[in-house]
Amino acid sequence: MAFPQPTTKHCSRCGKSFQCGTAEVNGNCWCSFYPVLKVRTGADCMCPDCLLKATLLQEPEEKRK
Repeated sequence: MAFPQPTTKHCSRCGKSFQCGTAEVNGNCWCSFYPVLKVRTGADCMCPDCLLKATLLQEPEEKRK
């Protein structure tokens, strides 16, 4: 089974270009290993650095309830 090739995107936070796509482990994008974030409407993917920072700053799920 062939997986789609990654595409170059620009981070919705910092503007840095990065590879987004499914050519990583078992056909999953690198970002699928991060928890799902609540993001503003219309936001697109973030680069690895910004996604890590956003994940670390996110309020834990149990506190949101």
